[in-house]
Amino acid sequence: MKIDLRTAVLAAVYVSAVVTVTTLSHLPAFAMTFASSAILLAAQPDTPAAQPRALIGGHVIAALCGLVAGCLVGDGVAGTALAIGAAAVLMQASRTLHPPAAVSGYLMLHQTAHWTWLLFPILSGALLLAGLSWAARRLVPRP
Repeated sequence: MKIDLRTAVLAAVYVSAVVTVTTLSHLPAFAMTFASSAILLAAQPDTPAAQPRALIGGHVIAALCGLVAGCLVGDGVAGTALAIGAAAVLMQASRTLHPPAAVSGYLMLHQTAHWTWLLFPILSGALLLAGLSWAARRLVPRP
């Protein structure tokens, strides 16, 4: 088994950045949604799900679905099913499928969410990861 130090370092950098953003937003639980995105971006940067469109769009769509489902149905099983199901359909329809983003929808649903969270930490965290991933593709040599 080949160990890829580049993947480990990039994942650590990505996670450190989003943990900082989510801590500054006083919403540290949102680090969970970006941690799985960080692994995907570091380990499989060329997959469709790791592209900026999918990363950013997926997180925003899923978070919006969680917010709306929470308002309409509540945070029970039905709300969770509605939020995650709607997010999956909308991400596929918009070609922004990013499976780790489902956690954004879940967290928006199960927190006392405010619409501003869509901007900070969701959008800002996704933009930060997209920027870091873009920089890594250009600056950090691949094995």
